[in-house]
Amino acid sequence: MQHMAQKPIVGVVPDNGTIKGRSMSLVLDQYLTALFAADMIPVIIAMDCLGDDLNGLLDRLDGICMTGSPSNIDPVHYNAPPEIENDLRDIKRDRLSFELIKATRDRRMPMMGICRGFQEINVALGGTLYQRLHDEDEFLDHRADPSQPHSVQFSSAHRVAVEPDGFLASMDGEKSFKVNSLHGQGIKNLASDLRIEARAPDGLIEAFSLPPREGFLLAVQWHPEILSDDMPLNGYIYEQFRAACTEYGALNARL
Repeated sequence: MQHMAQKPIVGVVPDNGTIKGRSMSLVLDQYLTALFAADMIPVIIAMDCLGDDLNGLLDRLDGICMTGSPSNIDPVHYNAPPEIENDLRDIKRDRLSFELIKATRDRRMPMMGICRGFQEINVALGGTLYQRLHDEDEFLDHRADPSQPHSVQFSSAHRVAVEPDGFLASMDGEKSFKVNSLHGQGIKNLASDLRIEARAPDGLIEAFSLPPREGFLLAVQWHPEILSDDMPLNGYIYEQFRAACTEYGALNARL
Protein backbone atom coordinates (compact mmCIF):
# COMPACT_ATOMS: atom_id res chain seq x y z
CA MET A 1 0.00 0.00 0.00
CA GLN A 2 1.57 3.24 -1.10
CA HIS A 3 2.02 6.11 1.38
CA MET A 4 2.79 9.78 0.70
CA ALA A 5 5.23 10.14 -2.21
CA GLN A 6 6.68 6.63 -2.09
CA LYS A 7 7.34 4.76 -5.31
CA PRO A 8 4.63 2.25 -6.28
CA ILE A 9 5.33 -1.30 -5.11
CA VAL A 10 4.56 -3.92 -7.76
CA GLY A 11 4.18 -7.66 -7.21
CA VAL A 12 5.98 -9.76 -9.82
CA VAL A 13 5.01 -13.33 -10.68
CA PRO A 14 7.98 -15.74 -10.89
CA ASP A 15 8.52 -19.07 -12.61
CA ASN A 16 9.11 -22.25 -10.67
CA GLY A 17 12.31 -23.93 -11.86
CA THR A 18 15.25 -26.01 -10.73
CA ILE A 19 18.97 -25.31 -10.62
CA LYS A 20 21.21 -28.27 -9.78
CA GLY A 21 18.12 -30.20 -8.71
CA ARG A 22 16.90 -27.56 -6.27
CA SER A 23 13.51 -25.85 -6.64
CA MET A 24 13.68 -22.07 -7.11
CA SER A 25 11.49 -19.07 -7.88
CA LEU A 26 12.98 -17.40 -10.94
CA VAL A 27 12.47 -14.01 -12.60
CA LEU A 28 14.57 -12.66 -15.46
CA ASP A 29 16.34 -9.46 -14.47
CA GLN A 30 14.88 -7.65 -17.48
CA TYR A 31 11.41 -7.57 -15.86
CA LEU A 32 12.75 -6.16 -12.59
CA THR A 33 15.08 -3.70 -14.32
CA ALA A 34 12.24 -2.25 -16.44
CA LEU A 35 10.10 -1.65 -13.34
CA PHE A 36 13.02 0.04 -11.56
CA ALA A 37 13.66 2.16 -14.66
CA ALA A 38 10.03 3.30 -14.57
CA ASP A 39 10.44 4.37 -10.91
CA MET A 40 8.63 1.41 -9.36
CA ILE A 41 9.80 -1.14 -6.76
CA PRO A 42 9.31 -4.80 -7.79
CA VAL A 43 8.61 -7.50 -5.20
CA ILE A 44 8.76 -11.17 -6.22
CA ILE A 45 5.71 -13.11 -4.99
CA ALA A 46 6.41 -16.46 -3.33
CA MET A 47 4.90 -19.47 -5.13
CA ASP A 48 3.04 -20.64 -2.03
CA CYS A 49 1.57 -17.21 -1.21
CA LEU A 50 -2.09 -18.17 -1.63
CA GLY A 51 -5.44 -17.59 0.06
CA ASP A 52 -5.35 -15.26 3.06
CA ASP A 53 -1.60 -14.77 2.68
CA LEU A 54 -2.05 -13.57 -0.89
CA ASN A 55 -4.80 -11.16 0.09
CA GLY A 56 -2.65 -9.86 2.92
CA LEU A 57 0.17 -9.22 0.47
CA LEU A 58 -2.14 -7.45 -1.98
CA ASP A 59 -3.08 -5.04 0.82
CA ARG A 60 0.54 -3.85 0.64
CA LEU A 61 0.93 -3.60 -3.13
CA ASP A 62 -0.01 -1.00 -5.73
CA GLY A 63 0.05 -3.18 -8.85
CA ILE A 64 0.83 -6.58 -10.36
CA CYS A 65 3.12 -7.53 -13.25
CA MET A 66 2.46 -10.90 -14.92
CA THR A 67 5.76 -11.77 -16.61
CA GLY A 68 6.67 -13.82 -19.65
CA SER A 69 8.07 -17.34 -19.34
CA PRO A 70 9.50 -20.25 -21.35
CA SER A 71 6.63 -22.40 -20.05
CA ASN A 72 3.06 -22.67 -21.35
CA ILE A 73 -0.22 -22.75 -19.45
CA ASP A 74 -1.55 -26.26 -18.85
CA PRO A 75 -4.43 -26.52 -21.39
CA VAL A 76 -6.63 -28.12 -18.73
CA HIS A 77 -7.28 -24.53 -17.59
CA TYR A 78 -9.13 -23.77 -20.84
CA ASN A 79 -10.74 -27.20 -21.23
CA ALA A 80 -8.45 -28.42 -24.02
CA PRO A 81 -6.34 -31.56 -24.37
CA PRO A 82 -2.56 -31.14 -24.65
CA GLU A 83 -1.40 -30.91 -28.28
CA ILE A 84 2.34 -30.61 -27.75
CA GLU A 85 4.65 -33.43 -26.67
CA ASN A 86 7.23 -32.52 -24.03
CA ASP A 87 5.59 -29.11 -23.53
CA LEU A 88 7.23 -27.17 -20.71
CA ARG A 89 4.65 -26.67 -17.95
CA ASP A 90 4.76 -24.82 -14.64
CA ILE A 91 1.97 -26.13 -12.40
CA LYS A 92 2.97 -23.97 -9.44
CA ARG A 93 2.94 -20.83 -11.53
CA ASP A 94 -0.46 -21.73 -12.98
CA ARG A 95 -1.86 -22.10 -9.46
CA LEU A 96 -0.46 -18.79 -8.24
CA SER A 97 -1.24 -16.83 -11.40
CA PHE A 98 -4.90 -17.76 -11.71
CA GLU A 99 -5.64 -17.02 -8.06
CA LEU A 100 -3.67 -13.78 -8.24
CA ILE A 101 -5.37 -12.54 -11.42
CA LYS A 102 -8.83 -13.07 -9.98
CA ALA A 103 -7.93 -11.43 -6.67
CA THR A 104 -6.31 -8.47 -8.43
CA ARG A 105 -9.30 -8.12 -10.73
CA ASP A 106 -11.71 -8.09 -7.76
CA ARG A 107 -9.74 -5.20 -6.23
CA ARG A 108 -9.43 -3.32 -9.53
CA MET A 109 -5.73 -3.11 -8.77
CA PRO A 110 -3.58 -2.14 -11.79
CA MET A 111 -2.24 -5.16 -13.66
CA MET A 112 0.13 -5.50 -16.60
CA GLY A 113 0.55 -8.77 -18.51
CA ILE A 114 3.49 -9.70 -20.72
CA CYS A 115 3.67 -12.71 -23.09
CA ARG A 116 2.72 -15.69 -20.85
CA GLY A 117 1.14 -13.17 -18.48
CA PHE A 118 -0.97 -11.89 -21.39
CA GLN A 119 -2.16 -15.42 -22.07
CA GLU A 120 -2.74 -16.15 -18.37
CA ILE A 121 -5.03 -13.16 -17.93
CA ASN A 122 -7.10 -14.16 -20.95
CA VAL A 123 -7.46 -17.76 -19.74
CA ALA A 124 -8.15 -16.77 -16.12
CA LEU A 125 -11.03 -14.56 -17.30
CA GLY A 126 -12.53 -17.26 -19.54
CA GLY A 127 -10.63 -17.13 -22.84
CA THR A 128 -8.80 -19.86 -24.78
CA LEU A 129 -5.51 -20.29 -26.67
CA TYR A 130 -4.05 -21.80 -29.82
CA GLN A 131 -1.45 -24.28 -28.57
CA ARG A 132 0.45 -24.49 -31.88
CA LEU A 133 -0.07 -21.15 -33.54
CA HIS A 134 2.41 -21.96 -36.34
CA ASP A 135 0.21 -24.91 -37.42
CA GLU A 136 -2.75 -22.61 -38.09
CA ASP A 137 -2.81 -21.72 -41.80
CA GLU A 138 -4.12 -18.18 -41.32
CA PHE A 139 -1.31 -17.05 -39.01
CA LEU A 140 2.36 -16.21 -39.39
CA ASP A 141 5.03 -18.14 -37.52
CA HIS A 142 5.55 -15.90 -34.48
CA ARG A 143 8.36 -17.96 -32.96
CA ALA A 144 11.89 -16.65 -32.53
CA ASP A 145 14.75 -18.01 -34.61
CA PRO A 146 16.75 -20.08 -32.06
CA SER A 147 19.90 -19.72 -34.14
CA GLN A 148 19.97 -15.97 -33.48
CA PRO A 149 21.34 -14.28 -30.31
CA HIS A 150 18.85 -12.90 -27.77
CA SER A 151 19.57 -9.34 -28.89
CA VAL A 152 18.22 -10.24 -32.33
CA GLN A 153 15.36 -12.42 -31.08
CA PHE A 154 14.06 -9.60 -28.88
CA SER A 155 14.43 -6.88 -31.50
CA SER A 156 11.51 -5.58 -33.53
CA ALA A 157 9.63 -8.51 -35.12
CA HIS A 158 6.63 -6.88 -36.81
CA ARG A 159 4.16 -4.03 -36.48
CA VAL A 160 0.83 -4.11 -34.69
CA ALA A 161 -2.23 -2.21 -35.81
CA VAL A 162 -3.82 -0.29 -32.95
CA GLU A 163 -7.58 -0.39 -32.50
CA PRO A 164 -9.25 3.06 -32.60
CA ASP A 165 -10.40 4.65 -29.33
CA GLY A 166 -8.40 2.18 -27.23
CA PHE A 167 -5.73 2.77 -24.61
CA LEU A 168 -2.77 2.38 -26.99
CA ALA A 169 -4.37 4.68 -29.55
CA SER A 170 -3.99 7.52 -27.04
CA MET A 171 -0.22 7.60 -27.67
CA ASP A 172 0.03 10.46 -30.16
CA GLY A 173 -2.84 8.99 -32.14
CA GLU A 174 -0.53 6.50 -33.89
CA LYS A 175 -2.21 3.69 -35.80
CA SER A 176 0.64 1.16 -35.75
CA PHE A 177 3.84 0.42 -33.84
CA LYS A 178 6.84 -1.88 -34.16
CA VAL A 179 6.95 -4.54 -31.41
CA ASN A 180 9.27 -7.34 -30.29
CA SER A 181 6.85 -10.24 -30.34
CA LEU A 182 7.99 -13.89 -30.17
CA HIS A 183 5.76 -16.76 -29.06
CA GLY A 184 4.43 -20.16 -30.06
CA GLN A 185 0.92 -19.82 -28.64
CA GLY A 186 -1.69 -17.10 -28.96
CA ILE A 187 -5.24 -16.07 -28.22
CA LYS A 188 -7.97 -18.13 -29.86
CA ASN A 189 -11.03 -16.76 -28.06
CA LEU A 190 -10.75 -13.51 -26.11
CA ALA A 191 -12.42 -13.43 -22.67
CA SER A 192 -15.72 -11.57 -22.91
CA ASP A 193 -14.78 -8.79 -20.46
CA LEU A 194 -11.71 -7.78 -22.45
CA ARG A 195 -11.39 -5.40 -25.40
CA ILE A 196 -8.88 -5.71 -28.25
CA GLU A 197 -6.13 -3.08 -28.27
CA ALA A 198 -3.90 -4.22 -31.13
CA ARG A 199 -3.49 -6.95 -33.76
CA ALA A 200 -0.53 -8.42 -35.63
CA PRO A 201 -0.45 -8.19 -39.47
CA ASP A 202 -2.10 -11.64 -39.66
CA GLY A 203 -5.00 -10.51 -37.44
CA LEU A 204 -3.82 -12.23 -34.26
CA ILE A 205 -4.74 -10.36 -31.06
CA GLU A 206 -1.53 -8.98 -29.55
CA ALA A 207 -2.86 -6.57 -26.90
CA PHE A 208 -6.01 -6.19 -24.83
CA SER A 209 -7.32 -4.12 -21.96
CA LEU A 210 -10.31 -3.57 -19.72
CA PRO A 211 -12.50 -0.50 -20.15
CA PRO A 212 -11.08 2.31 -17.94
CA ARG A 213 -14.06 2.21 -15.56
CA GLU A 214 -13.00 -1.34 -14.61
CA GLY A 215 -9.51 -0.29 -13.47
CA PHE A 216 -6.18 -0.41 -15.28
CA LEU A 217 -5.49 -3.72 -17.00
CA LEU A 218 -3.27 -3.82 -20.06
CA ALA A 219 -1.67 -6.97 -21.45
CA VAL A 220 0.51 -7.46 -24.52
CA GLN A 221 1.89 -10.49 -26.33
CA TRP A 222 5.23 -8.78 -26.96
CA HIS A 223 8.02 -7.77 -24.55
CA PRO A 224 7.76 -4.13 -23.41
CA GLU A 225 10.36 -4.76 -20.70
CA ILE A 226 12.93 -4.59 -23.52
CA LEU A 227 13.10 -0.80 -23.66
CA SER A 228 14.53 0.85 -26.78
CA ASP A 229 14.24 4.05 -28.78
CA ASP A 230 13.17 1.91 -31.74
CA MET A 231 9.99 0.88 -29.92
CA PRO A 232 8.65 3.93 -28.03
CA LEU A 233 5.37 2.18 -27.22
CA ASN A 234 7.16 0.00 -24.66
CA GLY A 235 8.24 2.96 -22.56
CA TYR A 236 4.77 4.48 -22.82
CA ILE A 237 3.21 1.29 -21.43
CA TYR A 238 5.42 1.45 -18.34
CA GLU A 239 4.73 5.15 -17.83
CA GLN A 240 1.00 4.55 -17.88
CA PHE A 241 1.26 1.50 -15.62
CA ARG A 242 3.23 3.53 -13.10
CA ALA A 243 0.65 6.34 -13.21
CA ALA A 244 -2.15 3.85 -12.57
CA CYS A 245 -0.25 2.24 -9.66
CA THR A 246 0.46 5.65 -8.14
CA GLU A 247 -3.20 6.62 -8.36
CA TYR A 248 -4.33 3.29 -6.91
CA GLY A 249 -1.87 3.63 -4.01
CA ALA A 250 -3.03 7.17 -3.24
CA LEU A 251 -6.71 6.17 -3.25
CA ASN A 252 -6.13 3.14 -1.03
CA ALA A 253 -3.50 4.52 1.37
CA ARG A 254 -4.19 3.91 5.04
CA LEU A 255 -3.22 6.27 7.84
